[in-house]
Amino acid sequence: MRQEHSIMYYMGIDVGTSGCKAAIIDCHGVVCAKSSRTYTLLSPQVGWLELNPATLLEQVKQCILELYPFTKDVTGIATCSIGESMVILDEHDAPVTNCISYLDRRLTATEDAFTRSIAPDQLYDVTYLPVSEMYSARQLLWYQQNQPEVLARAKQILPVCNYIDYVLTGEAAIDYTQASRTMLFDARTHSWSEEFARILGINLRLFPKPSRCGTLVGKIRPKVAAELGLNPNASVYLGGHDQPISTLGSGVFKRGEIMMGQGSTESMNYLLTPSSNDLELFKKDRVCLEPFIDEELFIVTLGQLCYGTSIRWFARAMEQDLLQRSQAEGFNIYARLDELCAPETNVIFLPYLSPVNFQISQAVGSFIGFHSENSRAELYRALLEGLCLESRRVKQILNDRNCRFDSVVANGGCTKSDLLMQIKADIMDCNIVTLEGREAGIMGLALLSAVSSGGYKDYAEASANMVHVRQVYTPRNNSQYEEKYQKYLRLRDAVLDVYAI
Repeated sequence: MRQEHSIMYYMGIDVGTSGCKAAIIDCHGVVCAKSSRTYTLLSPQVGWLELNPATLLEQVKQCILELYPFTKDVTGIATCSIGESMVILDEHDAPVTNCISYLDRRLTATEDAFTRSIAPDQLYDVTYLPVSEMYSARQLLWYQQNQPEVLARAKQILPVCNYIDYVLTGEAAIDYTQASRTMLFDARTHSWSEEFARILGINLRLFPKPSRCGTLVGKIRPKVAAELGLNPNASVYLGGHDQPISTLGSGVFKRGEIMMGQGSTESMNYLLTPSSNDLELFKKDRVCLEPFIDEELFIVTLGQLCYGTSIRWFARAMEQDLLQRSQAEGFNIYARLDELCAPETNVIFLPYLSPVNFQISQAVGSFIGFHSENSRAELYRALLEGLCLESRRVKQILNDRNCRFDSVVANGGCTKSDLLMQIKADIMDCNIVTLEGREAGIMGLALLSAVSSGGYKDYAEASANMVHVRQVYTPRNNSQYEEKYQKYLRLRDAVLDVYAI
């Protein structure tokens, strides 16, 4: 049972690619205060996309200051962030250079050097990762080859969220989920791979020893507490990579459960304890397995990159008049689009406005099968259905690899649409569970703090008290979509073939 003393308050800090946010959540899951700030990626050269650590830190501090006076009562703090991006600090704890974003394209040139050193199969057997330019080891190789003076000045290297922890406490730490994004982490033993670091010439002494999410980092520095209005007795606990933390924040923490992030992208995060056969299948498919909060579990993430982005594109490209009216009159254009949506359509939309996460291709987005009598309302219906048909395809990929489920917890801004969630339940033929709060990352951090501080005995108890269901959408008539799904797959294969290089 929860301790019956005064209400406990926890603060979560979520640092993303284009902005950061912070919120204070009590032990009943109530959001007491929240704030957010935005910043922009820097592009000093074509293809380079960087983040300024000083800007990130300043915007995080502003978020915390905006939460005052609730910050005085916070007892636990945790931070999550994008993976891969690293803050390199010198002997004075000052950033040596900007962080390389996972969207950066300068690292392609390091692939040959990497694969000559470590074979892809060997890499996967240890790290559970496919070779990819996004991971941090490739960034360090780039510095070796192009800016060795950066590494020569390095005293410490930390992921973004752990850099924030370091500023708050003066203690350096890194969790398993962020360590795994470096491509230097042995997923079998939850420790650094000394062998890979030696082969690549990377000094592991620059990194802290990896620890479990929720591990105590330390107390707030007195000077920082005074500067930011924080409780000087507050404890900072290890957060992690935003995907596992968001999954936890959706109340998903057991083997066989799945969370579906419904934002600009769609991420389907499935929890499993991989067998050797599972690992061989995922290695063949080049699918990443990432450590979860429970050391026995790993998270498989599949999905589509252009999800909510596709809906925003439709509003901008197809409904300019309605968009302008919404801005002038103050109504929600997406709610209005749902109201105007056609009840059915024969048009099929392929949602490839950018390459999908699972299968990188040259396919492009397409409306197929429409004629002069089709309205924009039908095209909008086709777009929503196309997004959900792609979700079903990803579900089938998981099912074919023995990752089966009949219920999904959905979280994120797109869950505001009852129409989209019902179409998704119908097409995927499974229950879609939506939650009261949509800030899954912040809630996951609050759950971490609540359990780590002893406010709750485990994540089951914490989730039962803090994560609240808003609505469950059940499949109504999946059979009407069976033929359309098969047609979608045939059209997808044909378009992939046409645009293949």
